[in-house]
Amino acid sequence: MWFSMRVFAVLVLAGAVVACQGGNTAAPPTAAPTTAPTTGPTTSPTTNPTTSPTTNPTTSPTTSPTTSPGLYTFGGSSTTTTFSVGQAPALTSLAVYHGISATIQFGAPTSGSGPVQISDALNNGDISPNTLPADNATSGATPIFYISIYNANSTEIDINSTPAVTVTDSNGFGSATACTLDSYNNGAWKNTQVPSAAPSGTSVTFPASTLGKLQITANAQQIVALSCK
Repeated sequence: MWFSMRVFAVLVLAGAVVACQGGNTAAPPTAAPTTAPTTGPTTSPTTNPTTSPTTNPTTSPTTSPTTSPGLYTFGGSSTTTTFSVGQAPALTSLAVYHGISATIQFGAPTSGSGPVQISDALNNGDISPNTLPADNATSGATPIFYISIYNANSTEIDINSTPAVTVTDSNGFGSATACTLDSYNNGAWKNTQVPSAAPSGTSVTFPASTLGKLQITANAQQIVALSCK
């Protein structure tokens, strides 16, 4: 199943706090009593309390997605889907990005809960780092759209069905007659067992199926691509 491929375990928060200290060079007997009481109390309360609370909360949430080893940042639309055991989440909708939008309807998890970040990109320079190879799982197919599923939780989310996925391209699909969903795993693109689907007008839909299972891996990012020919 395309979502059951476990890509890279990723999740490291990064931050940096640099503390600087200065020294006094005056050493005459008259300078000692004046410098010691003035420098000590003034530097300590001013530098430490200001640097610690200001830098840490700001750096952690903004830096973590881009500095975690192996994690790709998708520059298109992004949303968060919250999963709860026994309940199907609300429809996941990715806003129009360069004429392309998508909806994903996940099933109800049998285990695992929590928020999962869903993002998209075209892989034309809008994915960082710019090292994700183009989807080449299907010979002769043209990659159109890439989706990232990032589960930062410590628990895996298991669903006994594959989701229903609809991708809409305002430019249409040209002469393409079949589209596939491919997954990126262990440095290579592979076909999934999700049956191919034929575009209809400006949309292509992959129905949900209970013939497969979806595993959204804990502390990991999974990447899927839509290719058509």
